[in-house]
Amino acid sequence: MILRAQTNFVEFLEQVLEVLKGVEIDKTECSILLESVQKQQLVIPVVGNFSAGKSTLLNRFLEKSVLPTGITPETSLATELHYSANERIEAFSNNDEKAESFELNERSFEVIKENAAKYSYLKVYFNNEALKNSAPLVFVDMPGFDSPISSHTHAILEYL
Repeated sequence: MILRAQTNFVEFLEQVLEVLKGVEIDKTECSILLESVQKQQLVIPVVGNFSAGKSTLLNRFLEKSVLPTGITPETSLATELHYSANERIEAFSNNDEKAESFELNERSFEVIKENAAKYSYLKVYFNNEALKNSAPLVFVDMPGFDSPISSHTHAILEYL
């Protein structure tokens, strides 16, 4: 699913490239722009108070319990949800570089939570039809605004 405006622009660029086929002109910039527009993502942070059910809501959307939930603050880092056949978690450091990759499982989330200070945000890649069909939307599970843990508020501000 590409957003309507994005689809219209992609179609326009494809038409431009088709017209330019017969013209001796460098089409590289137009091709690069087309590729960039096709890959553009719309990030949707799921925000709310501590223990409001943000992770539970996203798990419901995914139709599987992927994200940790509980009455204690479970989401300590902003966690982007992406579709991929290759399931994994990627943890990013404060300078936006990928720091580590983990298998997508409960134990990995526990290890990440214990070492959350090392990371600024996570990307979870999950083989899931709901994520596949909602592209280019990227849902982000955010820590709660009124979490009793100050690093959660820092994680929200850092990500946004």
